[in-house]
Amino acid sequence: MRPSEVYGANRGSVPDGLRRAARTENSGVRFLSFDESRQFESVSMDLFPAESTGGLDWSSTPDAETHIYEDEADAVMLVRQLVVDRIDREPVVVLFWGSLDLPSMLLPASTLISHVESVVEVGPVFWVFAPERRVLLECRPSGEITVAVTPPT
Repeated sequence: MRPSEVYGANRGSVPDGLRRAARTENSGVRFLSFDESRQFESVSMDLFPAESTGGLDWSSTPDAETHIYEDEADAVMLVRQLVVDRIDREPVVVLFWGSLDLPSMLLPASTLISHVESVVEVGPVFWVFAPERRVLLECRPSGEITVAVTPPT
């Protein structure tokens, strides 16, 4: 199967609150098409080499901040704080899941902050990209959350 055929096939695993918001008019939350997701990936995650673990290699990014979390509750608190500190003033962010069968989402940063707990529950691997500020956050199952400004394209 081609990636575009798998993309978004498991929309039901997206947290309920985010799915409801995507169905609500004027919420600012929507699922991205495969092509839209790829466009955002090309100016965010694709700017970093991939590690063998599937995560991003941040070693050539001098301003990358890596934070360690101990458990899911700690990850929720840390992601929420990093989004507030580094991304909150962004009108919209892109949420990429660690699995291609979950569709990427465009949503207000405030909505992401409200739903961080359910995002972390869905999977320990996800990325948040703030297009206007070019800030990218990566959450890994190894207990690391890294955030940095993406290189210019």
